[in-house]
Amino acid sequence: MNLSTTKWVSALHSTSLGLNTLPCCVGLADLHGDGDYKLVIGDYGTEKYNIRLKVFKGIQLIGESVLSDLPAAVAPFINEHVQPSSPSIAVACGASILIYKNLKPFYKFTPPSLEINPVEAEAWHHLEAGHIDTTQLHAVLLKLLHEVQDTYSQTTLGLYDVDYRIFVSDRNAEIFRIKRDVTSIPGPIITMKSDILGLARVGKQLAVACADQTITFFTAKGKRQNKMQLSEPIQGIDTFTYEPKQYVALLVALEKEVRIYCETNLVDRQKVDQPISWIRFGQFGREEGALIIGTKSKETVGPPQAQNRKLNIPRRTKIYVDQAVREREHAQLMHQVFQRDLFMLRLAVTKAFANLMQNSLSSISTKKHEAVEISVEINGFGPIFRMIIKLRAASQPPLQHHWLTFHYNQEWYQFENSLIPVPALVSGMAYEFTTIVRCLCPENGISDDVRVLLVGQEKVIVAALVTMPVSEMSLLD
Repeated sequence: MNLSTTKWVSALHSTSLGLNTLPCCVGLADLHGDGDYKLVIGDYGTEKYNIRLKVFKGIQLIGESVLSDLPAAVAPFINEHVQPSSPSIAVACGASILIYKNLKPFYKFTPPSLEINPVEAEAWHHLEAGHIDTTQLHAVLLKLLHEVQDTYSQTTLGLYDVDYRIFVSDRNAEIFRIKRDVTSIPGPIITMKSDILGLARVGKQLAVACADQTITFFTAKGKRQNKMQLSEPIQGIDTFTYEPKQYVALLVALEKEVRIYCETNLVDRQKVDQPISWIRFGQFGREEGALIIGTKSKETVGPPQAQNRKLNIPRRTKIYVDQAVREREHAQLMHQVFQRDLFMLRLAVTKAFANLMQNSLSSISTKKHEAVEISVEINGFGPIFRMIIKLRAASQPPLQHHWLTFHYNQEWYQFENSLIPVPALVSGMAYEFTTIVRCLCPENGISDDVRVLLVGQEKVIVAALVTMPVSEMSLLD
């Protein structure tokens, strides 16, 4: 592949969002079930202020919710079996897991707290009483660190159902595998030589990025398949999945570049102007595949650059100056003229509508309780024509006791049935009526209008105006 030609199209860009987050707090979800995917971000804000859960449509903020503590992870998920499905958002915040529906708190789950180590509790009490200093407290806590079990950092992907696997990485660069119905783990299946930066599932393989600038591919059982050595520090990895083309690859974020690897083969790269903080790939907006890149901006928070640029304003012409002076001097008169023209326009529209309702010249009735649509077709070359009238009612109560009649020049045309009874018109049903029209003077080459009327007992319901075609001479004459 030619790496000099990028396959990416830059769609949206903003340098003024001021987001402070990590890759684990970024997600994509179809929040309203309309196929328009939104960007969900847990924003750390500044220190302990402005900690919020934000939702973006494109680069525009459309909703946010205040968080009480720093978020540790954000994960959209579907918990309802209805269509269209509306995902919920799980936020690991402080010591609780918050579930949001439509950006509103829906459920809160707090895991049971662990018992406090008695040795650690006693050490803190002695420090508070002044029996020991901070150096001695540090020595006690350091000794306990090797005695108690180490804490874990989990990265999961997939469905927690049927035959699942959960891969857990700890701070000792070890990866454990948890299977269904397994209550104890004998030991790690993978041990890395350097700290683990990220895990990503690529097809049936597990990609592990480490701090020593390496990416290693393993099977689900922990067997190593391939290994790549990069020349730059790795900022993050993500799975590249493009359903329309059935593409599955690995996205790797470096300092100022994003690469796509298929196994160990480099297939594409994208340069970025600023240092990369995190990346996220998935459905965004209406796009099947979109790459979202968060950068480490070193600029001062303020207005966008576009507001500080000097616009290229064209020179004022004499016509523009004269028009501006005229508008200032005659503003009241111009407003009165505009109001008069607007009033005359409304008057003309009202008269036309009143005339339309009075004469019933429209092919669609303007009254809701007598809503009928009429259309007319003319078949034949003459002097004998076939006229087909189609009626469709839209009113809920059936329309009864109606007739089809015709208004025409009796010196030029003759109708076989000049009055046609119409059955009850039921809403949503189509009705078709046919009559024969004979041109009495085909040798004159005349053409005239015929009005088809649907009438009730005392008034015209709807009408259609038809221009008859010029009749040809009869072949039998």
